[in-house]
Amino acid sequence: MKKQLEYADKRPTSFLDIIATRAKGSGQYYWSRLAYQVTFIVTQVCNMRCVYCYDKSRVEKGRVKKELSSEEIVKIIKDIRSFGIKQIMITGGEALLKTGIENILNACKGATLYLCTNGVYLENYFSVLSGIGFEKLHIHSSLDGMDSHVRYAKNGTTAKQLLNIMKKAKDRIQNVHIGLNTVINHDNIREFGDMYDSIFGAGVDKWTISMPYIVSEVVRNKHPFPEFEDLAKAVALLLEKHFDLGEPIRLSVGGFYKYEMFDIKTIPPKRQNEHPCMPNCNGARGIIIDSFGNVLDCLLDNPKEKSLLKKFQDGSFVDLTQRVKDRPFYKMRLEDVKPCLDCRYLKLCGSGCRYNSKVLFGDYFNPDPIRCSCYPMMEKYILPVLTDDRRKKIQSYFNHKGKMPPYSFKGVIDMLDKTEDVK
Repeated sequence: MKKQLEYADKRPTSFLDIIATRAKGSGQYYWSRLAYQVTFIVTQVCNMRCVYCYDKSRVEKGRVKKELSSEEIVKIIKDIRSFGIKQIMITGGEALLKTGIENILNACKGATLYLCTNGVYLENYFSVLSGIGFEKLHIHSSLDGMDSHVRYAKNGTTAKQLLNIMKKAKDRIQNVHIGLNTVINHDNIREFGDMYDSIFGAGVDKWTISMPYIVSEVVRNKHPFPEFEDLAKAVALLLEKHFDLGEPIRLSVGGFYKYEMFDIKTIPPKRQNEHPCMPNCNGARGIIIDSFGNVLDCLLDNPKEKSLLKKFQDGSFVDLTQRVKDRPFYKMRLEDVKPCLDCRYLKLCGSGCRYNSKVLFGDYFNPDPIRCSCYPMMEKYILPVLTDDRRKKIQSYFNHKGKMPPYSFKGVIDMLDKTEDVK
């Protein structure tokens, strides 16, 4: 029986959204992010050693003692709530290892809370999470395969244990939404079908399958990426199963298929004067505060400016964070990524990840070669398995007179080898 799912997570319009629509330039991007949500990386402490972790790549070792205290985070949350911000994400590290985490969670009462956790300690907080009274509660965790899960998410749970914890969460916490993320590797693409059955059986609402970010840990550990064509074929088989079962979960696969495509704005024709990460880039969604009080440009990019919020008593959250509008990241426009402007897939891709461009080519203004390589495979392998209405919807975003992407690689390893010569 098909679950009745709310395919778009509707967020009430606030006065911040109105400010964003009237703002210009970098201010528009700042206010749009603020209106969407505020993310707190509450600690860098983690009990796991995931081989692809972007946070481990960014953190300066030995600095945990300098993190914002839970009391400081609570003060910031109370301040942003007074501005009408009702969507908050709490993540880590492992967020549930933060000293005083219960106080942080309680400060989010009445808000929509996204809690990111590896699940190891989640059962200890079922009663706490049940009793607070959130407007909505979303719990996000990671499942990186069935047999292969323990090889990539080290020192944590087995796949069976994690799914059992998520099932218990659905049973114990009223109206909770459960989301799982899977980081692609050459082992788990062979397990997609079994993973789907197990995820659906555990009552999970949303499954997101994504590429690892091209961070130092991924390169250092020689993350075993599959080739893009093999991945596309595996995703096509997964989608056939998904449609045969009546789409019982929300499913997204970066670069190939996203349920969000069919119910939210992607890139309207006149959007080229806006920031390339608007409106729905995962890494730069909302204002992001790390555990030291730094306001990050995105989850991956660590700015030179440090501890903007460490002395929060010196001003309000909005007063302090508005300084980020002067950063180069905020001043970007889609029209600045010139190699992408006449691409066949621009409206779907939006130029891809700006961090990938910076890592691979040294600046923000080149295409993302991962997306360049994925979208032709999407058209070849994914479009044929979609329902007629969804195929037509995606094709309506094509620039049929546009050029094919400037890069085409067999896989990420091939890409890393060849782009090294470009820098």
